[in-house]
Amino acid sequence: MAGENLLINIGVNANLQSLHSINQEFRKLESGVKTLNATMKSGQASLESYKDKQKLLTRETELQAEKMTRLKSKIQDTQNRIQSYKQKQDELRQSTGNHSKEIENLDKKIQTAQSSINGYEVELSNLENQFKSTTAEIENCNKVIENFSQ
Repeated sequence: MAGENLLINIGVNANLQSLHSINQEFRKLESGVKTLNATMKSGQASLESYKDKQKLLTRETELQAEKMTRLKSKIQDTQNRIQSYKQKQDELRQSTGNHSKEIENLDKKIQTAQSSINGYEVELSNLENQFKSTTAEIENCNKVIENFSQ
């Protein structure tokens, strides 16, 4: 019940959310899961609490999938931007030679963009691991719910 109320308060439309708002929703979900876990550990585990936890974790995997999609898109966009910078560099080299302020500026932009890609890739890798972990936790909830039903 507590988890269901939390889901209602959080909102569901991740398609229009930025990574920032997805991260905010993650924090709310994680807080809800921690609260449920504390309640369940204190000996108050019930079928309802496992169902609530399952709902929260399912929503978390939905957000993780959305975030992974967005990160992959950011990686692709940044790679395209790097390619564009490199083309501009080549054009400048042909017209001005290898030593121009514009080429140096493009070098800095390429390095910054590559650094962003590296950060996105690390975040994506961590998120993929988190997704696997959350999925396993959902499966455990499903087993417990199944045992309650028997």
